Amino acid sequence: MKGTKIVVVSNNDSLPVKLGFAPGGQHDIPAGRPVALRLRPGIFLTADRGFDDKRLRRKLRQQGIKPIIPKRQNKQKPLRRTPKPNLYKQRFKIERFFGWSDQYRALVTRYERLDPAYEALWQLGSTLILLKKLTR
Repeated sequence: MKGTKIVVVSNNDSLPVKLGFAPGGQHDIPAGRPVALRLRPGIFLTADRGFDDKRLRRKLRQQGIKPIIPKRQNKQKPLRRTPKPNLYKQRFKIERFFGWSDQYRALVTRYERLDPAYEALWQLGSTLILLKKLTR
């Protein structure tokens, strides 16, 4: 079993917009780059420190996407300020989506051996969350 990394892009209502899957042994940057580069221009992309990469920021800016990604902290250097703290506070919205996904046991505890089956469960779980929130 190789494992799968899930990358989710959500909107302002914490609803999933795009799902991406990558092999599990990868760092966040190569796993999230294909998903981030498929977004439409003119939006803010808020991500955590795992996505701190100059090349990713440059590509996002070339596409018209404004990245709000804090730089990694280094023990030898002084603490860095989070870029646009008011906008970075909105990152709780993606955490809310992952909280909603915790109600589906098959997503929290992986029982499937095959990656396509696990990815299909994430697609199904995201669709159910989307339908539940839109029909309220």
